[in-house]
Amino acid sequence: IVSIALAILFTILLSRSINNTISSFKDGLLGFFSYLNRESTDVKLLDTSSKDEIAEIATFVNKNIENTKNLLEEDIKLLDDVKRVVELVKNGNINEKIESST
Repeated sequence: IVSIALAILFTILLSRSINNTISSFKDGLLGFFSYLNRESTDVKLLDTSSKDEIAEIATFVNKNIENTKNLLEEDIKLLDDVKRVVELVKNGNINEKIESST
């Protein structure tokens, strides 16, 4: 009877641990999608503190979040520069050039 109780307790604890890790991963992904959809202005990296397969996946996802964030920031700088040049050209300064690039 004691071994059955221990097995049930272990199963419950393991289930909660897995559920918490997946829930944290899901929340991180939803935050990233919110950033991509411009519903938020910043993105937080996923939690990689656990020592399981989810943390390994989160590490890979975090690298891609950082890359995507950097690319989006470069695009924003380029668009701001384009807007600046368009405004100058509209005012008659046809010698302006776009300085930013991606």
